[in-house]
Amino acid sequence: MSRKSLQPRRFSLWRTGGCLAVLVLCTCLPGPAPARAANAPGQLSRVETPTASAAHPGGLTDLRHSAPADRALTWPLTVAAQPVPGPATVTATVQFRVVSATDFRALAGARVALIGPDGRLLQTGLTDAEGMWRAHVTVARDPRFQDLGFVTALCVAGGHNETVVFAVPVRQGTVQPVTLNPIQPGLRNEPSAMLGQIHRLDVIDFVNRYGSALGLQRQTPIPGEQGYAPFGPRIR
Repeated sequence: MSRKSLQPRRFSLWRTGGCLAVLVLCTCLPGPAPARAANAPGQLSRVETPTASAAHPGGLTDLRHSAPADRALTWPLTVAAQPVPGPATVTATVQFRVVSATDFRALAGARVALIGPDGRLLQTGLTDAEGMWRAHVTVARDPRFQDLGFVTALCVAGGHNETVVFAVPVRQGTVQPVTLNPIQPGLRNEPSAMLGQIHRLDVIDFVNRYGSALGLQRQTPIPGEQGYAPFGPRIR
């Protein structure tokens, strides 16, 4: 190999008009990739990853729906979301069964006090030998339901901490169980809270009514559930 070939390369210089011009050889850099058009709402968007798998050859992992924005809603909703028509008040006999949380034995002589939806005390009484107390009450109907009202129950018993039961349904035939925690020195002793026994059919009716008023889309029907399809988060 010649001595000349070992010398480092130099750029050629030309003197033109008293100025030096440097000729530099360079490679052309690729231009920016053209912008990909955004998917229209509801179109499938392909998500790519650098690695392929047997289930997704070529590195294409999945196809997802681009979630469209929720339709414009005016709050509070007024169309198809009016209060359920029905009587102004509801009258019924509600039964309470008070037991101890440790062995579920009936607590005789426990006191139950009922508070109405307006915050006023309605009535109070003591449980019998079977831990039962019955109250005949009249309350304002809840406009979210056709024939249902609610009260709050405060329950106390000797040797036990207090329990508050919120949303006790006022409907003929309601039997509300109440569990009281025994006092345990050295441990945390404080009131506890629980929810009333709202019937499953009332819950289903509530969900169907307000889900439809909101415009929620149904999910895929559940096999074996007689066509039942729960609501999903998407709005029509």
